[in-house]
Amino acid sequence: MRSDYKAAKKLGDDAVREALKNGESPYLPVLDSMEEVKNSPGEVKVGLMELPINRITGNKAVSRNNAFANNFMPIFPESSEFAAKWESLYDSYKEDGIRDAIECYEYMNRYYVLEGNKRVSVSKYGGSEYILANVTRILPAKNDTKEVRVYYEYLDFYAVTKNFYIILTEPGEYALLAKMFDQDLEHPWDEEVCADLKAAYFAFGRHARTILELNSDFTLGDAFLMYILIFPYKTLFDDIDEQIIKNLRLAKNELLTKRDIDSITFLEEAPGAEKPRTVRIPNIFSAAKKYTEASPLRAGFIYDAGVEESRWIESHELGRLYADEKTGKSAVTRKYVSANSSGNIQDALARAIDDGNDIIFTEVRGAESVREVSELLGRAGGIVGALLPRKAVRSGISHGDTFRRYSAA
Repeated sequence: MRSDYKAAKKLGDDAVREALKNGESPYLPVLDSMEEVKNSPGEVKVGLMELPINRITGNKAVSRNNAFANNFMPIFPESSEFAAKWESLYDSYKEDGIRDAIECYEYMNRYYVLEGNKRVSVSKYGGSEYILANVTRILPAKNDTKEVRVYYEYLDFYAVTKNFYIILTEPGEYALLAKMFDQDLEHPWDEEVCADLKAAYFAFGRHARTILELNSDFTLGDAFLMYILIFPYKTLFDDIDEQIIKNLRLAKNELLTKRDIDSITFLEEAPGAEKPRTVRIPNIFSAAKKYTEASPLRAGFIYDAGVEESRWIESHELGRLYADEKTGKSAVTRKYVSANSSGNIQDALARAIDDGNDIIFTEVRGAESVREVSELLGRAGGIVGALLPRKAVRSGISHGDTFRRYSAA
């Protein structure tokens, strides 16, 4: 129907105006125009894929590129032959869907159409999420850039899983994801494990795209990995939707903040002290110091709410209990829950100091809290304070994991 083309063209015209206002190209990117592609070491035939339409970025060649805005909506006049063909294809799409696979090229996890851009256009306008595509992969030239290193790790991941949905953006993340499923990047995964991974990712994405407002696969993958580091991936199967939504809201900051694996800070002194301190923190994890049942290492874990009130805190408490089990009687851990509902943990921290803990693990919120807690630790003297800002815990490392790692050193 002509009204459909008119509505689609309006979306295209709007995108053109917005792009021009922002000083951007109003047209789709063209793969053949990219200089780095010319240095490719080769191509690989991937075959048929049920491709997410939001991963289709542009066209392979420049021909017909001016027929579409950068959102794949048409911009030729309604009276054109192109418009008539688009309308006819859209009418067919509404009756039978898209029957023939498009031809496209993949480069660095983005897809460019060689044949079938009108099929992509009507599918996007019609609200389809996937389209059948016959894919050829163009390999990037190897170099030391983060993007290329991660992409070749993705190729290792794809080789053992055939999963092209999950995109991660940091080196080492695909290996970490494999580890979460007791797998590696060298041996083919069992079909059941691959199915579990795919189902968990789709279950996560169904809620995260709304709750976390993640509309790009290039951000959804990182958030998914962080989620299953905080909450076991099987919760995406076992928990009801309401619990998954609650989990997402509880850990929203951690899921959306860029991770920093090495962000745990051991404070040696209170910031802003009147004169520099030269006393070093005692290295309680040194091999020179042997902890025994008679003289154990004492560690306090401070929470700003009860374990039953937060899955986030529960994950840290499980880490503490696991650390207890693994370190034996040479280490003693104890939890402290703040009575202050505002999140200020100074009352619990004071109790932990009075109890003679050698090391204290806690979370802090904001620079002011860091200063206050640091001053208390500094005045106590001889205590190691491991402060984990909430945004830093995106690494998925619980306090218990940290304690177990260092006490085993």
